[in-house]
Amino acid sequence: MSEILTHLINYAQNHTFIQAVGTEGSVNDTATGSDSWQDIDVTYFVADPTAFDFTTWVTEFGQPSICQHTEHSNLFGTHSNQWRIFLVQFVNSTRIDLKIAPMADLSPYLKNDSLNTIVWAQDPALTSRPTDDHSHRQFAPTQAAFNAVLNEFYWCVGNVAKGLARKQFLYASEMNAQHVRPQLLQMLVWTVACDHPEGFNPGVYDKYLEPELTKEVRVRLQQTYRQENLKKLRHSTLIEAALMIWAQQQVIQKTNLALPSYLATRMRQLDDWINRL
Repeated sequence: MSEILTHLINYAQNHTFIQAVGTEGSVNDTATGSDSWQDIDVTYFVADPTAFDFTTWVTEFGQPSICQHTEHSNLFGTHSNQWRIFLVQFVNSTRIDLKIAPMADLSPYLKNDSLNTIVWAQDPALTSRPTDDHSHRQFAPTQAAFNAVLNEFYWCVGNVAKGLARKQFLYASEMNAQHVRPQLLQMLVWTVACDHPEGFNPGVYDKYLEPELTKEVRVRLQQTYRQENLKKLRHSTLIEAALMIWAQQQVIQKTNLALPSYLATRMRQLDDWINRL
């Protein structure tokens, strides 16, 4: 247990309104390594969330350089209550993501994420449990999910082509970044997941995907981020299209899925549009 987490638990033990302490995320994932950049994700379960005073708490842990405070409901499950959330970056590399949650939400907290556990509680019946990433894993897609990703990709590539034709760099670039590339990344995740019957966890923003790709695919994917002008944006879009064709064929070969009937016509149309730019 890290020194920071020990300090967080000691704080809870010294404040009776805190009834339990939970931890989440990478700190509970044995499959990932830890370093000085690792966030500490922790939740204080309390009888009254308003009893927590952030100003008093933060002075015990150091000097923050920046903080974010939000309030959310349904953070873990659709029936959870209002949570107070404090994200704190300290002047060193330490970051604590602290949540203040009602005790009533402890059950959905544990149920909805396999990386969540209780590390201390006033009630000795609330004990820690083994954690793993199984609730974060992806598996081979269903036909419906496969079709949806293909449809979004090939629809939005048309919008990128429209932006390129009009020389609207920002429109074409953001359409690509927000709608086209996410579908490509999802298809690439599935190419990996199809090879893992136990599932594959790509991580937040697919941070664990890249090491699973071949060197050739990885290099081609990296090239799609070179988009600083219209010419390079067009080139990167062509690479994305080629990677998507490769990835969708990989998924088909590894599953019993089929391409939608309209796709061949749509791909010829897009090829014509982009090559005429």
